Amino acid sequence: MKTKLFFAFFMVVILTNQSYGQFAFGVSPGNEFKSAYLGYKVHAKIVPYIGLQYLNANFKMEQIDIVEDATTNTEISGSLIIPNIGFKYFLKQKNKLQPFFSFKLSKPMVRSGKFKVGEDNEVLNNAKDVIKNMGMWGAELGFGIEYFLDENFSVGGEYGLRYLRLHMKNDQPISDNFFDISANMNRTFSRISINFYF
Repeated sequence: MKTKLFFAFFMVVILTNQSYGQFAFGVSPGNEFKSAYLGYKVHAKIVPYIGLQYLNANFKMEQIDIVEDATTNTEISGSLIIPNIGFKYFLKQKNKLQPFFSFKLSKPMVRSGKFKVGEDNEVLNNAKDVIKNMGMWGAELGFGIEYFLDENFSVGGEYGLRYLRLHMKNDQPISDNFFDISANMNRTFSRISINFYF
């Protein structure tokens, strides 16, 4: 619900505030996340935007039962589409350099997934049910600087903190097991961006 309200607020700002009237588009190449955003400069200092990221992920776990002398392998693989919404707040410009703070909320969505469990890596048929019960969201808080080659083009660098929350619950048995998994991840990030203003 909060995400829907945030999207609605973003659209109202874009549609009603025509005082500055400048679009922004940027891309960030990288090994882990490749991302792009489209924003609207509603003020000389404020750029709200929407963006998209894509990620392939693979998780493997080996569980050893010493009493039974047995090993169970679990493998989860899949791909994520990560839409996000956020804003940049530019500080005072110094020559061609302009520092900024940024904040972003993300709602990762599983595009495809596969679960393999057991010694024979059996592919589970009810993986879609597990994916349906999977909930994720993330947030980023960063600080960066853009170097403006001219008023329409800049190159930037950013460093910040990324937070990811994952909750996965299975009400149907997988290999005679029920599970309820919650995980939090805090890590820093850095990225280079190429930005266009038009």
